Amino acid sequence: MKKTFIVILGLIFSLSIMAQVEKKVIIEHFTNTKCSICASKNPALYQTLEDFPQVLHIAYHPSAPYASCIFSQHNPIQNDARAYFYDVYGGTPRAIIQGEVLLIQTPLVKDDDIESRLGLTSDFKVIMTNTQVSGIDYKVTIQIEKVSGDQEDEIFVYAGLAEKEISYNAPNGEDLHHDVYRKMIHHN
Repeated sequence: MKKTFIVILGLIFSLSIMAQVEKKVIIEHFTNTKCSICASKNPALYQTLEDFPQVLHIAYHPSAPYASCIFSQHNPIQNDARAYFYDVYGGTPRAIIQGEVLLIQTPLVKDDDIESRLGLTSDFKVIMTNTQVSGIDYKVTIQIEKVSGDQEDEIFVYAGLAEKEISYNAPNGEDLHHDVYRKMIHHN
């Protein structure tokens, strides 16, 4: 299994009228390799994502409703924690965009869900660098700079590591899995 890693950075923070930096649109997707409904809805999500290459995506595999999912077993505590954070634990598939839980719908994410969030701005500029140290070891640096606004804002930063693509013939029939969450990046 070839491992290619990407870093997905999610930020939820308050905005002011003087915002200057375009926000990245982030989709957090809850799925499971044992979930047949996921297998029927995920292809449309991935097709939509192909039309929006600027959107960041990460797929979590919580332990409920199927604890035997191979990707959930890799890191069940952190996969479940993110599902609990959004109060979507126990039901897959689900999609969250920019921290907002979408209603259960077909497709999971519609073009309008993304288009309505493109071009929104933020008071913060985020710069992420990913440097290979050796072999499979990487150093990730995240710099956050306030570029506008005159008041103090409280921000919440969540950074996770995901595997870009995994070929695995899952019990639900999916063969290719995208942006599979592996672990949260901790501050040292």
